[in-house]
Amino acid sequence: MARRFGASMAQAMTPHEALDALSDLPRYEERLEARTAGLTFMLWGFAIAGIFVTYTAAADWLEDNDAAWALAALWVPWVAAGSAFTAMLWTSHAITLRRDPAKEHGMRISLVITLLFLVLAAGVFGILDVLLGVEWTINSLMAVASGLCAALLGVWQRKQWGPGARNLIVAGLGMLAAGLTIGLTGVGPTAAGLLAASAVGTAWMVAGACTYRSG
Repeated sequence: MARRFGASMAQAMTPHEALDALSDLPRYEERLEARTAGLTFMLWGFAIAGIFVTYTAAADWLEDNDAAWALAALWVPWVAAGSAFTAMLWTSHAITLRRDPAKEHGMRISLVITLLFLVLAAGVFGILDVLLGVEWTINSLMAVASGLCAALLGVWQRKQWGPGARNLIVAGLGMLAAGLTIGLTGVGPTAAGLLAASAVGTAWMVAGACTYRSG
């Protein structure tokens, strides 16, 4: 029944209408890609904010119970979940466009971004805390690293992501400014964690919403 209906619709289209439909296809793909990218940014806004909140809530308890070693792994579930849901979003995008999902490429990108953040986090901590002796909370330092990572990611993908990359660069600069501000104000670890979670999460969410609306 559905095939007969689709065939009748195709037969009812004039050559001009068929040409218009084909010419609109690239724009449709661009809109769908922008919306998927926007949802991806918003997803990571939740995930990264969750990392800050988790460390803020668990740090003192873990240290009091001689389990400070767990601090090195608290971010892993959030990143794993973010990567898994990102893969699901882009798989749905590929299926909608009747393409083969590029799962291996997506996993490589996720791995590269994770490594980039870890390198930047180590660099920020090494320069500000070790070399310069700046006594900022770890949350403010990680907010700075998050901003640098987002901005560099936007620069790296500016040709592929278009407006999404520009939105991410602006969001990254906002995170960087927020991290520096939190550090300079000298607030305690709990306040710094909540402020960093709010600033970084909001920046990713706003970048995602703007990218989604561009589609």
